[in-house]
This record gives sequence, structure tokens and C-alpha cells, in this order.
Amino acid sequence: AGETSEAAIEFGLSNNGLSGSIYVFKGDPESEINNYGLNLGYEVEKGNFVFSGGVGWLNDISETDSVVDDPTIMINKASGWTAFAQINTGAFTFIGEYVAATESLDAYSITDEPSFFNIEASLGFNIMGKPAIAAIGYQGSDEASSYAGGMDVKRTLAALCLEIMDNTSIGVEYMNAEDYAGADTDTVTGQLAVEF
Repeated sequence: AGETSEAAIEFGLSNNGLSGSIYVFKGDPESEINNYGLNLGYEVEKGNFVFSGGVGWLNDISETDSVVDDPTIMINKASGWTAFAQINTGAFTFIGEYVAATESLDAYSITDEPSFFNIEASLGFNIMGKPAIAAIGYQGSDEASSYAGGMDVKRTLAALCLEIMDNTSIGVEYMNAEDYAGADTDTVTGQLAVEF
């Protein structure tokens, strides 16, 4: 899901796990406050099981920083919607996200309606008494080669992170990606993280 490019004014209500909100924001620094959207959500917790999910709608998806980041593209004002769900149960977490435009964003195309999705699952456990997290993910897009930094058609990811001492962890991630030209790439990334 994307975030609006400017701060928003939001009004919301919640009751018994159900929530709803509406918001407005200016968007482009030179524009008036004429962008708006709404969110509907639901959350339930039973023991160690927690589910949260929701849907949202925005009158101009080009104002989200995760969809359009190329200033050379002539952008139409186009609405879009998003859906998400997250499940936590014990050490297991599942996340699903989807974002889509309902109209063409490209002023030179009448069919270019980009969409993006992300699915990931993770499991926490111990290795030799040290906390670790293993995760897998699958991401993809449609009609989005010009957006979000040239998003790939699909990406498959796997990662492992291990806390080797207090506030210090090491991790490794593997990613297989296929772009819109059909090129297939494999990438392995290692990371050492220290928190202060």
C-alpha cells in the first residue's frame, strides 16, 4: 500500500473491532485541498490469534509515493483502491496487500491501469538459543513498468535473520525477479544491523 505524498487531515470512528475513516489532503504543493479518500477496517483478537484487514479508496492514486515516482510521466488524475490483511498467531505472521488504479494513470494510454500485490509469511524461532526469523514472499505487478521505479512483473523472496547478540543481527536475502522485458535475475544480499 502506498502513502499520500502530503500530511492528511483524518476523521475516524471505531467500535468492536470495526473502524472507518475519511481524510483529505492537498497533495501537490501547488494544489488546493481537493484529494480525499476513505478506509474501512476490521480487527479481531482471540488468544494468540490476531486478524486485521481492510480496504481503502483514494480519488487520486498518483498522489501516493509508492506508485508514481517518475516526474517524466504525464499523469492523469485517477482513482485507486487498496486491500490488506494480516494474521498473527504465535510465531507465525502472514501479510497480504493489493493496490490498483481504477483508471489509466498515463495521459498517453487509455489502458494503462497499474496494480501491485505483495504476499509474505514469516516464522520466528530460535537457533542455538538466539532469536531468528525466516520469511518468504511473492510480489508482482501488472501494467506497471513505468511506475514505482519500474516494478518487476514478479519477485520471489526468501530471507533469514538471526540476532547474534543484544541489538545486533545478521541477515541474508535471496530474490529472483522477472522484469517486463522478460529478463530474469537472481540477487543475494547480506546485512549486518546494529541498533542504538
